[in-house]
Amino acid sequence: MKQENIKRMLAITVVGLILLSIAFVSLKYQVENTSVSKEDEKSLFVKILADANSGTSPLSVNFKSLLLNEEGATEYLWDFGDGHVSDETGPTHTYNEEGKYSCKLTVTDKNTKKIDYFNITVLKNNPPDVKILVDKTTAFRPATINFDAQVFDPEGEELEYEWKLKYPPFFAYEKVETYNQKNFSKKFWRNGNYVAELTVTDEAGNSRTQYVRIQMQKSKPEVFFSQIKFSLALFPTTFGFIWIFMKFIRFDNVLNNWLDENWLEWPEVIQKIANNLINYLGIPYEPPIPHANLKISDISEINHSSNVDVSGGVSAESSESSSIVIENEDKSTAKNMYITLYNPLTEEKGISDAIEKEEVEISLDVGGLSKKLFYNGEYTSYENCYFIQNLATGDKFTGDITVTLNEADSGTFEKGTYDCDLYLYQEKADYVDIVPLKIVL
Repeated sequence: MKQENIKRMLAITVVGLILLSIAFVSLKYQVENTSVSKEDEKSLFVKILADANSGTSPLSVNFKSLLLNEEGATEYLWDFGDGHVSDETGPTHTYNEEGKYSCKLTVTDKNTKKIDYFNITVLKNNPPDVKILVDKTTAFRPATINFDAQVFDPEGEELEYEWKLKYPPFFAYEKVETYNQKNFSKKFWRNGNYVAELTVTDEAGNSRTQYVRIQMQKSKPEVFFSQIKFSLALFPTTFGFIWIFMKFIRFDNVLNNWLDENWLEWPEVIQKIANNLINYLGIPYEPPIPHANLKISDISEINHSSNVDVSGGVSAESSESSSIVIENEDKSTAKNMYITLYNPLTEEKGISDAIEKEEVEISLDVGGLSKKLFYNGEYTSYENCYFIQNLATGDKFTGDITVTLNEADSGTFEKGTYDCDLYLYQEKADYVDIVPLKIVL
C-alpha cells in the first residue's frame, strides 16, 4: 500500500514538472514573438531661463526658454505676474514696482501644452543720501561761497543735480538762479538771507532735497555809514534834509540808470571803487557785464523750392531745417541770451516781407523742445523765445532752425531766395549778434 502511494506521488510530481516546463516554454515563446508598444517620441519639455531673479526697481529681466522634444509649430504665452503678457520667444520685461512676482510660461506645440514658472523678487530702489557742503554760512558782503554736495546712492546709479539759489525778496520780486552741476561758486553782493536748495534724482526717479541758508551781512563800514545816514535823516540838519529828498525822488533808480549807461566805459579800477562805494551805501545794484565774443556757425540755406509749386502754392505741410552752433571763445561768461527773429534793441524784423505770412512758421528745436520764433504771422517777443542762461568759456550750444510751410493757395508765395536775419541778444551786456539766414522758395 505504501509503495502504491509512493508511486502515485512520484507520478504526480513528474507530471507537474512536465506541465510547468511546458508553461514556461510557452510563455517565453509568447514574449519573444509579441511586438512591444513604445513611445515613438518623448513628451514636450519646457524650462524658463532668465538673466536675473532679483534686483532693485526698475529691474529689467531678459527671458528665454529651453524646449525639448517639441513637435510642429510652437506658441508662447508669457505672463510676467504684474499684469503684463507677451507672445515673444525671448522677451525682455521691466518690473517697476517692488514685490515678488511669479512669471508663467505656457508653450503649446502640435499635441501638447506645457507650463513652467520662474520667481522674481524686486527690491525697493532707495533715494540717494544728500548732504550740502559750504565753506561758510555767514559772511560779510561781498563774499564768494563754494557750494558742493556729498551724495551716496545705494544702487550706484547716475545722478542728476538741480540747485535753486533763492535771493532775499526785493519788494515783490523774488529772484531764483538754477545750476545743474554737482558744485559751483557764487559771489554775493546783496545783504540778506539766501536759501540754496539742492535736489538730487537717481535713474529710477527717486529724489532727495536738502537746503542750506546763507546769511550775507553788511560790512562794518557799511553799518557805520548807515548809522550816519539814519542820524542825518532823524535830525533836521541840512544833510538830513538832502538825504530824505533824494530818497523821495527815487534817487536809487536814477543812480542805477546812470551807472548802467557808463559802467562799461570805466577802467576796471574805477569799477571796483564804484562797486565798493555802492555796497557801502547799501544800494542794490548789479553791474552790467561786457558782451562775450561768440563764434556762431554759418546757417546753411533752408531750401523749400521743391515744396512750392510754380504757381506759388503749397499742397501739403512741409518742414526743412538747418543747424546752428554757438561757441563762447571769450574769457567772459555770456549770460541771459535769447535767440529771436525780432531785434530787441533796434526793433528790426528778421524775416523778409515777402515771406512774412501766416503760412510760414519758424522755430528753434533743441532736443525735444521746440520754441516758435515766428508763428501765425506774428513775431514772438524775445522773452518768450529760446533762452540760454549762460555759456561759459569753451561751452557750445547746438540747435536746429526749422522753417515750416503750411498749405497755401496759388499765388501765396513767389519763388526765389530771401535774405533773413536771426538775432542773438545778450541781455546782460545789451548786445546783439546778427546771424544771416537764407530761405529758398
